[in-house]
Amino acid sequence: MKQINPLYVMALLVLALIFVMVKLNDATATKNEVLTELGTTQKMAKRITSLKRTWDRPKASKKSLVQLLKSPPLKNANITKKTARGSITIKATALNTHEMGYLMSKLLNGSYTIKSYHLKRLSEEKASLKMELSL
Repeated sequence: MKQINPLYVMALLVLALIFVMVKLNDATATKNEVLTELGTTQKMAKRITSLKRTWDRPKASKKSLVQLLKSPPLKNANITKKTARGSITIKATALNTHEMGYLMSKLLNGSYTIKSYHLKRLSEEKASLKMELSL
């Protein structure tokens, strides 16, 4: 019977060791990529959660809109509010520039979804407004 040369066994072991090392490096690189993707996914999930908390609150939006329309700068503005299923329509027949600026800054900077918006200039200082907000 022939004997196996020990150099062949050593060469086979070295090749197996090199193969295992390459596979280990590939697995480490894959793990690092997955961890990076996990971090970005977690950041995105936190952002989506915070956006949902801000925008998906119909009762709070309605309450803040009622408070806005009752605010001192808009008390004498003659603004009517109609509530329909899932939306609120605001109509103002004659707003002066100060009232219009106040109302628009609050509506555009708040967490309201504007469905439709119609603004008509009546004179230098007066404008009419019709706006539909989604709840």
